[in-house]
Amino acid sequence: MVKEVAEPERLSATSVSPDPKAPIPKQIRYIIGNEGCERFSFYGMRNILTVFLVSSLLLYLPESERARGAKDVFHTFVIGVYFFPLLGGWLADRFFGKYNTIFWLSLVYCAGQACLAMFVTNRTGFYVGLGLIALGSGGIKPCVAAFVGDQFDQTNKHRAKVVFEAFYWIINFGSFFASLLMPIFLRHLGPAVAFGVPGVLMFISTAILWLGRKQYVMVPPAPPDPHSFLRVSRDAIASGLRGQVLAAIADRKRDRIFRAHAEVRICNRGLSRACGTDRIRRARRVASARLRARANIPRKLSKACVRFCASLCCSRW
Repeated sequence: MVKEVAEPERLSATSVSPDPKAPIPKQIRYIIGNEGCERFSFYGMRNILTVFLVSSLLLYLPESERARGAKDVFHTFVIGVYFFPLLGGWLADRFFGKYNTIFWLSLVYCAGQACLAMFVTNRTGFYVGLGLIALGSGGIKPCVAAFVGDQFDQTNKHRAKVVFEAFYWIINFGSFFASLLMPIFLRHLGPAVAFGVPGVLMFISTAILWLGRKQYVMVPPAPPDPHSFLRVSRDAIASGLRGQVLAAIADRKRDRIFRAHAEVRICNRGLSRACGTDRIRRARRVASARLRARANIPRKLSKACVRFCASLCCSRW
């Protein structure tokens, strides 16, 4: 049965001590097997991509331009692989959770590998396959290692070191044999088989991940933060020219606001020990007026600008 665990409900380090005899979570084997097959699939495909483009798919280009064309395709593909982790991490954290993001993007990944094997003579189909692989591979990249960490709690977290050693060992194991075998397959068995083998490994990878679905600890995605930097910035910009000007002022004054906020907190702590409530309020008003004058902060700030300042101060903390 899947465990739904919210981050705030996790046991703190002070309430539960590590158990030296705690076993490694059984579901870890599925994640490690998934990662080993996925890395074999990715590096097996990537290591023969440029050779295949020059020798087969880009034969319509003049011979002097084929290497350049292959590099353009390869580097565009790599850009996608390293851009889509931003999307995958955002989807996992905000909407679907890590397991669902990994699983569904792995299916996209499988579809991309199938396109490479089926469209070795069709440029459009082949490029579509590369795009799907970039989306799938990049999308799951930030989620898998974090998903491994989610399987531990305070009683067995000391076993995470051993697990991550095995996790990164299997990555290198799959990469090594993919780099060793795929060029041989391309040379002797042709591109359809050479791209088909990584596709089969990716399907096996997804199946292994799916087999452990009832044992994983699944942390639900975090709710949206109404005070996030982007939301506050959007509100300030949407308020028109006045809001944009005030946002710019707040940006220039954020360091002074941060220092003023720290001084007020120190002052309040000192006053709370020696003064009553009424005297604290009067002292706060006086201190606030002095600090605003020192920081040269406009007296009337829009609501959006105040939220903008608060978000910047919180980020500095």
